[in-house]
Amino acid sequence: KSSRKRNQNEGNRSTDPYPNSLIVVRKVRREHSIAYKALVDSLRCPRSDIAFAGKKDLQAETFQFCTIRAVSPERVARACQDLSGITIGQPVKVDWMLQKGDLAGNRFTIVLRNVYSISVSNKGSDGGVLEEKVPCSSELVAESVDRVRRNGFINFYGEQRVGAAGDTSIVGVKTFEIGRALMQEKYLEAADMIMAGRELCNDNNKEREDIRHFRRSWIDQGRNAVATTKLLPRTDYLAKERALLNGWKRYNGDAKAALEAIPEEERHFWTSAYQSYLWNLAASERIRLYGSKSAVPGDLVLADPLSIEPVVLGENDVEKYDIQSVVLPLPGSDTVFPTNKVGDLYHKVLEDDGVDIRRTGRGTRKGAYRNLAAPAGNITHEMFQEGNDRNIRVQFDLPSGCFATMVLRELMTTTVSREGHKE
Repeated sequence: KSSRKRNQNEGNRSTDPYPNSLIVVRKVRREHSIAYKALVDSLRCPRSDIAFAGKKDLQAETFQFCTIRAVSPERVARACQDLSGITIGQPVKVDWMLQKGDLAGNRFTIVLRNVYSISVSNKGSDGGVLEEKVPCSSELVAESVDRVRRNGFINFYGEQRVGAAGDTSIVGVKTFEIGRALMQEKYLEAADMIMAGRELCNDNNKEREDIRHFRRSWIDQGRNAVATTKLLPRTDYLAKERALLNGWKRYNGDAKAALEAIPEEERHFWTSAYQSYLWNLAASERIRLYGSKSAVPGDLVLADPLSIEPVVLGENDVEKYDIQSVVLPLPGSDTVFPTNKVGDLYHKVLEDDGVDIRRTGRGTRKGAYRNLAAPAGNITHEMFQEGNDRNIRVQFDLPSGCFATMVLRELMTTTVSREGHKE
């Protein structure tokens, strides 16, 4: 779903009243940056001439609108016939271009396969607990869906944004760690982490050995960009590493300048990941300290949907707002923090990380505010059988920036307190 801003493109010299093309891009298990580059290469145009309203998930089959400046539908159709993992719908002529922020939301269709529930019971005089897999009843599924329909879900950022959970030695470098190094102005450290990679590739299997060998060679050969480039496998998967190496050679090992050879959108994704990591920490602390049922003094809220500046709640204000009105900041140069203990957490983590969020400079992020809880609109489900497997197909709408994995997390959360059951 995209809210379409039909603005004439200033500076476009074409006399055609509809000079641009609109397409629907379908991609399957392709990173946004790789799909973007494929379109740029096939159309032979600047990146700035191709516009999306937002990014879509890597691990999915996705559909999204895309506009292309001053390229006819006929040329778009010819140029984009044979893109790997990417297909396009019929191009049409339009007089406007999409802009970042135009995305209103997304519709998801997800199948959960071989679902079951956990039965917990006490066995034996020692108070031991026995857990068993049991068939998942339609009543339990309906209750879970209804709970999300009524209460929404905690609006955490998913692993797609902050990086895969787990030890770095297993999953590799996390996205937010690169962003943190950039915010700390530790540019050499950030470059090393980009080259070290994330260990797990698109299919959640380990990277190929030739890719791991290439990554190891960066440090083994003393950050020799020429020697490392010779080992660079031919794959779009390593586009950011290729750009970094080219920048390293061009700027004689100046790490800060070399990083700027990577497209700005990608560099901002890393610093946004650090902001998202801080937000997740704060959201967890907010729920731990004050629960998820209501607003409390010191919380931030946006007084109305059009507000951009939050209000700090006092003792007499909390009854006016529910939990879905509460926002937490993505820390930036101009954000304010909660005045309760959640604000203290922000200040402590930023101080411990050595990040001055108020500084001015090219790496500074302005910051924003994100709702602590979010709705899953028009949520429906259907149970069906495939052989011995019992599956669930669930569909729902999410506002822009919300993660479907967090809805699934809420749907599949057990209501059984295992520790309490043991007692």
